[in-house]
Amino acid sequence: MKPGWEYGAGTHFDRNVTWWEQARDFFRYLARCQYLLQQGKFVADTLYFYGEGVTKFVPSREYVSPELPKGYDFDALNADVLLHSLSFHDGRLRLPDGMSYRVLVLPQDGVMSPEVLRKIKELVTQGATVVGPRPRRVPGLRGYPREDGELNALAAEVWGDCDGKTIKEKKLGVGRILCGRSMREILSSEGIGPDFEYQARESDAALNFVHRTTDELEIYFVINRKERIQSARCNFRVGARQPELSDPVTGERRAAKAFNQARGRTTLPLEFAPFGSLFVVFSRADRARDERHSHSQLSGILPHCRPSRTVGGKL
Repeated sequence: MKPGWEYGAGTHFDRNVTWWEQARDFFRYLARCQYLLQQGKFVADTLYFYGEGVTKFVPSREYVSPELPKGYDFDALNADVLLHSLSFHDGRLRLPDGMSYRVLVLPQDGVMSPEVLRKIKELVTQGATVVGPRPRRVPGLRGYPREDGELNALAAEVWGDCDGKTIKEKKLGVGRILCGRSMREILSSEGIGPDFEYQARESDAALNFVHRTTDELEIYFVINRKERIQSARCNFRVGARQPELSDPVTGERRAAKAFNQARGRTTLPLEFAPFGSLFVVFSRADRARDERHSHSQLSGILPHCRPSRTVGGKL
């Protein structure tokens, strides 16, 4: 029976909803976004281990602890992935699928099993930078009290006198343990600048981003989280590459012209519709090449994203 069942907290997603016949352009928008957001690998400087136990879950970016400064993104892993998949080589923490990170962040609750701490000790010794307080107890009662004693002995070896107050760093092997320092300070000390920054006239402007990377492209999805037109100068951690703009609502694409590049970063002015979004795609094409060649780089990865006839909008 039409219009179909309705759920109080949302809507059913089927052809009986009243807006189904008008949904084609919405689906096209989703398809364009998802096509690009599935390319390559996600880019994150920090890897948060969210702990052990049945009550643990991955928080949203706004609630990670310690707080992650604006302009950076994070990934998260559980104990199983940490124990069996995470490694350190060539200066980065790495997973078998190709994901890599600069900093590992530990839970703030002081709970950890001895086997996880042994793996962390191995990673630090090999050269990893690990952030977090000294663990004080194991999760659950398995092996109690033997495992508590084992954990404390390992923690004393790894953290030493690093208490996060008077002493905030402990070197171990090639790597180091950090505690009691802000993530902004730590990332800066590692030489990691923000992946995305912006300057806007309005003090409450709110832009957010997702960064993907492939062998040929750096793909940024930038969104306006305010219900108003927003203009901003956006700065990306990419240099010496041609930026191209793609509007996921209309499918329109063009090479950016008004941009500056210096010290491995690119700055360009962007305008967003209320709650609007844009893709900024950096190709490896030499800037000296003509616009037509540069445009073809993006066209090749978006073969099906043609402009819609019924949705307006300009870049």
